[in-house]
Amino acid sequence: MARENLKGKTLTLKLKSTAFEVRSRAHSLPQHISTASEIAAVALRLLKAELPIEIRLMGMRMSHFLEVRKEAGQQSIASFVRQSLHDVEGDLSSSHLTFIDHC
Repeated sequence: MARENLKGKTLTLKLKSTAFEVRSRAHSLPQHISTASEIAAVALRLLKAELPIEIRLMGMRMSHFLEVRKEAGQQSIASFVRQSLHDVEGDLSSSHLTFIDHC
């Protein structure tokens, strides 16, 4: 995530046991995190709270993202689509679509 300039605030751990039970635990942090060590620390804390368990499958999901842009010239998706529509020849024109830029 750090390499992609993304930071997340909520980590969800999903556990599937050998008895085919499914457990899902989430923790929202006071600040956004992105490094492997920060994510691992939260995941281990969630996992330790569920022990003992015989795990068949385990997954993690990060949500509530904050994108940190390092490159000033990066386009938003709306401007990318507008430019693409402008470049397309034919009947389709950007006047048929309305974009709302939330950035």
